[in-house]
Amino acid sequence: MSLKSKLFPCLHNHLFVFAKNGFTQGCKEKAKKMGNVSLVTFSEMAEAFD
Repeated sequence: MSLKSKLFPCLHNHLFVFAKNGFTQGCKEKAKKMGNVSLVTFSEMAEAFD
């Protein structure tokens, strides 16, 4: 994930990762540790349109 973000030569990158069924605990912990990652589930996207 972070390797692909280096394809864009920007000083500040923020990644949005989308998942249909949620994220593993390890993924959540890594995103929190990185600090520039937003994890978005399908249900969160659906709520935005209600």
